[in-house]
Amino acid sequence: MNDDARLEEIDFVDRYGPAGPPSLLRGCHHGDCEATGFVPTHTRPLNVPIESDGWYFVRCADCHGTGRCSWRTTCARIPRWFWRGVKWCWTHGPSSDMHRPEWSYWRRARLTAKVAFLYDLGMRQ
Repeated sequence: MNDDARLEEIDFVDRYGPAGPPSLLRGCHHGDCEATGFVPTHTRPLNVPIESDGWYFVRCADCHGTGRCSWRTTCARIPRWFWRGVKWCWTHGPSSDMHRPEWSYWRRARLTAKVAFLYDLGMRQ
């Protein structure tokens, strides 16, 4: 080992927290907040203390800091979201070789549907 080598500690912080990324149906993807509710900017807003690294976080104008979109937008996204899941199921479905060979066809189909749809909705058990 090189004597000049240094060990550095890196703190990794996931922007979405322990819940993971938001659903493609409910997340705010219209603004620049990427479903977090806040937009990073270098421009200092009024009444905000000066940050040492120069980044400021302001509420997203589209979702007002919630990170979620309206129910009307969510309902409008359902057909595209459903079709995306169907295409994924067709590619990675029960006949795919990515499943364990001892599983039944219906068990593989159920797992495929859960991965394509339920995981995105936040049902991660």
